[in-house]
Amino acid sequence: MELGTLYEVYPDDTNLLGLDYNQGERIFIRLRSAIDEYLPLPQIIDIMLHELAHVEHPNHGPEFVMLWEQLRWEFGYNSGNGNRQDHSGIHISDQLIIPDKTDANTTVCPI
Repeated sequence: MELGTLYEVYPDDTNLLGLDYNQGERIFIRLRSAIDEYLPLPQIIDIMLHELAHVEHPNHGPEFVMLWEQLRWEFGYNSGNGNRQDHSGIHISDQLIIPDKTDANTTVCPI
């Protein structure tokens, strides 16, 4: 997987959490909900994993979902004790952006 440049989505664009442009040439990730307020780290990580899955699969089809889940598992698996957590030790299972729990006005990545 070859990636280009990572950009921050500006906080004034409230409906966009992430965007993959041209299969990883440019990836845009929301880091903040307001100018001085960062999103929770597990949410930022999940947005990034979502956009990385789009490098291989541009649409939200079954292959995309399988890859996104695989990336989540690979990132979250701690081989020391078998618990799924991010690298800061925060449990992430309830903090991931799952499409059916996402606000209807929020876009993880436009189709």
